Amino acid sequence: MKNDISQEYIPYERIRLGSNVISARYLFHVWGSYPFLLGKGTVPLVWLYAYDIKDRQVVPLVEANVSRNYDVVVCPNDDAKEMLVKAYIRMRDEWKTLLHLSYENASEPYIDVLDLVPVGVNIHLDGEGALHVGSYTLSGSVFEGAETVFELG
Repeated sequence: MKNDISQEYIPYERIRLGSNVISARYLFHVWGSYPFLLGKGTVPLVWLYAYDIKDRQVVPLVEANVSRNYDVVVCPNDDAKEMLVKAYIRMRDEWKTLLHLSYENASEPYIDVLDLVPVGVNIHLDGEGALHVGSYTLSGSVFEGAETVFELG
């Protein structure tokens, strides 16, 4: 149930996640793995994983901005300094935005859309910038110096 962290992964010192400011090596640790990582690169590097309940294993969806699943696309826009990650939800026949981030400030990316629910993780940002992790809601919070901010399961 564990995903191996890539040697390419270098965490940001600070990330703005909705209305929250986070300084941590890992944002989320769920079921013994890290479902979402955002690391430094010439553009921000995204790793996104789902958990396959049937096979009880972690499935890579995006690794260092490269889609590993044909139903997931990574759409960088370097001119606008932003990135989208979308997933095709077959049973609803629609594309769903999993992540939208901007990186005008190269040292502190800003995530204004994060929805991991379609990939089986109960974590999302609402329209007000509040972060929902399971039954917890955080808004306007600051986390400094943590190894992992949220650990579930």
